[in-house]
Amino acid sequence: MRVLAAAIILLFFYYAAGVVITLLLSILLAYFLDPAVEFLEKWRVPRTVGAMIMVLILIAVLVAAAMDCGHAPRTSLRTGRGTAAYCGKLRWRWRARSKVSKCRFLR
Repeated sequence: MRVLAAAIILLFFYYAAGVVITLLLSILLAYFLDPAVEFLEKWRVPRTVGAMIMVLILIAVLVAAAMDCGHAPRTSLRTGRGTAAYCGKLRWRWRARSKVSKCRFLR
């Protein structure tokens, strides 16, 4: 009987993993953003607006990090040299996935 109960519990945890992971990530997000939201509350920004601002800033940072993604050499981004070669690599890399005909980095 105990083996059956343990199997049922393990099966429940297996199917509830998606919900539990989502719940834990949302709790961690709230925990890490709370000091910034409290700082905005001191400036008389309502808590809901402050939380929305902080989530939007977090999304912007994540999008910026994903756009950079570390593929370009840092010197080519700072000096402008090497962007043609970088765009060639991008064209070659994404040709199979999409129909990229011109590199937008040179404009």
